[in-house]
Amino acid sequence: MSAQAMAALTLAAAPLKKGRTTTVQIPDDERPRYAIKTLDVAEEAQTPCACFVVPRGREHEFVFSSDEGLKQVAGSAKCARLLVVNLDPQRAGHSYGDVRAVQRELEPLIKDLAPPGAGTVPVMTAGNDLGRRDVVATGAMDSGDAYVVEQVLDGSRTLRRLLFRSNPRSIQTEVAVSKVKPPKTSNGKKKKSKAKAQWRVDGADVRSAYHRAILAAVATSRLDTAVEDVVLVGLGGGALATALQALLPAVKIRVVELDEAVVDVAERWFGFSRAGVDVTVGDGLTAFDDVSEADVVVIDVDAKDASLGMSCPPSAFLEPAYLRKVKRVLRPGGVCIVNIVARSEKAFSKAMVDLRAVFDDIRICDPTDDDINRVVVARMGSPPDRDAWRARLRNWCAAGDPLGLEVLLDRFDQAVFNVDTEALDACD
Repeated sequence: MSAQAMAALTLAAAPLKKGRTTTVQIPDDERPRYAIKTLDVAEEAQTPCACFVVPRGREHEFVFSSDEGLKQVAGSAKCARLLVVNLDPQRAGHSYGDVRAVQRELEPLIKDLAPPGAGTVPVMTAGNDLGRRDVVATGAMDSGDAYVVEQVLDGSRTLRRLLFRSNPRSIQTEVAVSKVKPPKTSNGKKKKSKAKAQWRVDGADVRSAYHRAILAAVATSRLDTAVEDVVLVGLGGGALATALQALLPAVKIRVVELDEAVVDVAERWFGFSRAGVDVTVGDGLTAFDDVSEADVVVIDVDAKDASLGMSCPPSAFLEPAYLRKVKRVLRPGGVCIVNIVARSEKAFSKAMVDLRAVFDDIRICDPTDDDINRVVVARMGSPPDRDAWRARLRNWCAAGDPLGLEVLLDRFDQAVFNVDTEALDACD
């Protein structure tokens, strides 16, 4: 074990100190079987220490991926120190038994990580099992990162996800998939085949709440005329581009994606099609050197350094010089929509200051109560009339609402049109 890992273990096993967190990987190499985070939430409690095993496929959820959510878990367990166990954090293909098998395997380490005199440490999980996660594809990217395509069971549904090794807890794209029934023979019987099961991507099922927030903002960005063209900086699995094609079939969509491998993954595994979409493989930071005009620019780019307070977008995409480039290509009334994932409120506040220095109006939408994504709408000119905006979005919903925007209507309306201006002012 490395000196760094030994130091982390020593710190984790120290007496309780409220506010302290540590993380260790077991084993300490490129294929860890476990990642264990310790959180000291109190100096003393009814239970000195408890251990929680996160089911596979649920690592990204707010309650399991953020300190705020984990403190809720610790509160439910009435413990002073919480040990949070993530299984196979790098998707290396490790197998596990049930919770008891994991408990037996980790028992010596749990004793070492518990505070002195803790006694027996209860081991818990959510649901009835440890979940299931199948890695269906991996590969290298031109950026030096690597991608993982995995499938997980969510109740009766199968979800396919795209993740990057540099930030394995952040889901880049999630789509619903279903097995394709094998063709039948002339006598009505199914053909026998040794080929792997085929899956169909349900492109109409927009899984991400923040994608729906972006769609609502795009669809209603212009109240006077129709939206003509949208520029997407960052493709991911292509779910947003696919949904935009369905929502606004007449709109010209341009995509700028840094990595050719990501475009290939989007086409092969996530149902994305280049048909009708202008795809440029290149740096999003220079994308607007060649773009003349646009109604909407969407910035949804992952940062590769997970240690930063903001994992989306990289800080360069919020620099005033870059934002002024975006502003120059927007037509009057155009909007810049940015997906921001910030675990640091200081980093988020800095982003708001930078955006407000360039654009006339800033609106924020929290897609759900516990979504770590925040959709920021930066507009040139005055904001739209509240009632007119609602009427425009309701018209989209009345047309059939295949993308499920109606369920977001009230939340989007409340979040966008009732911004906490005092909080924004405090950013200065």
